[in-house]
Amino acid sequence: MELREYQREAVEQMCRQRRVILADHPGLGKTLSTLAASLKLAPTSPRQILVFAPGFALGTWVKEIEKWEAGTSFVISGKTPPNKRKKLWEQYFEERPDFLILSYPMVEEVYAWKANWNIIICDEYHKAGLVNRKSKTYQKFARLHSNNLFLLSGTPVRKGPQDLWAPLHLSSPQRFPSFWKFVNEHCITIRDEFGYSIEPRPKDSQAFKKFIAPFVIRRTKAEVLKELPPLQRQPIYLELAGKQKTWYERLAEHDLLEVDDKVIACPNKATTIMRLRQLLTCPALLGIPQRGTALDTLVEMLEDIEEPVVICTPFREALAYIEEALKPQGRPVYKIHGQMKGDAIQVAEAFQRSKSTNKVLAFTIATGMSFDAFSASKAFFVGAEWSAIQNTQAESRLHRMGQTDPVHIYYLLFKDTIDEAIIERLDENTMAEGWSLDVDMMVERLQRR
Repeated sequence: MELREYQREAVEQMCRQRRVILADHPGLGKTLSTLAASLKLAPTSPRQILVFAPGFALGTWVKEIEKWEAGTSFVISGKTPPNKRKKLWEQYFEERPDFLILSYPMVEEVYAWKANWNIIICDEYHKAGLVNRKSKTYQKFARLHSNNLFLLSGTPVRKGPQDLWAPLHLSSPQRFPSFWKFVNEHCITIRDEFGYSIEPRPKDSQAFKKFIAPFVIRRTKAEVLKELPPLQRQPIYLELAGKQKTWYERLAEHDLLEVDDKVIACPNKATTIMRLRQLLTCPALLGIPQRGTALDTLVEMLEDIEEPVVICTPFREALAYIEEALKPQGRPVYKIHGQMKGDAIQVAEAFQRSKSTNKVLAFTIATGMSFDAFSASKAFFVGAEWSAIQNTQAESRLHRMGQTDPVHIYYLLFKDTIDEAIIERLDENTMAEGWSLDVDMMVERLQRR
């Protein structure tokens, strides 16, 4: 394995500590670092390595293990019927391959088999609820035992430093026995009408960063990939006009919209917000036969771009409308979403291999992890997710090792709409992560404001 210097440093710390959170920024090769550390700790078969990953990332681990000749692998998905899963378990214990790769819903079954594990790896652990000490997955996972534990996440903090206690407790329960002891020592708490709220930054940022350093490996792209081209985000502010503006205003005011013979009723405010976001992305998502301003603008912008691009959207159904809108331009469109029958990794690899100069990879923002798309250097977000983590992980499909061109990210947003609330939320979430782990970068950002 050809490791970069920062990856070799991570491997050394992982082997020394044996129970570590690897929280490098997305795109820095956490999978490769983890495989290298695993082979160093378990150099011979049977290695007894258990890998947990989100369903869409199972194929990534299989391919990475094959690519680096790290050993044999065996996959059991939580979507497999129970009777077939039992046979697969029996086959695994008979063959004893080096890596057993499972989706997170399999935690209970793993515990029931009472197997001994040399190494447990948790990829994208935040997706499984392992930042929440009260979640059922966390409580079940805490009962598993292994000699070594590697918890992987490029985005380990959502609300603030308190998000780190749960994975820290898993890695070192004696060092981090109590959540509230951790909060009282390191977090700013404010008494309010609901009891106590926790601020999204530690009491002393530099001291906190030093305190968690033995347990959390965290490097940013700016720190370790000096050669990586810059990433620039640019909002493209659109104006609502005509019927789309009228529909938006009526739906926002009345939680109800009538268009021709179609009635769109929203039983609660959460549903209204979802419908408003869909209306801005593409009215056709609500059954209104129009593609709307956002897709019209996207098509117009791409007319002058003769190079590969990535298109991201919050809504799976929008992918088909995006593909249809781009047909006149003759662009081959590769689509990835959470409910696809095929392998997302294979689709991404087909996009990467394609020699087409105007190819498009379109995917839902929530599935934007565990694959490469660096053959493109421009991405267009038609709508955004509430989670800064999901948006930045989607961006990182382009801005990662292998990228040679500056990356430009365009967010198509509407003025005076729910889009503004989303961007506000993204700023808040980004601030929470920055205070906890990327302190210097966050301070510079605040000073610029």
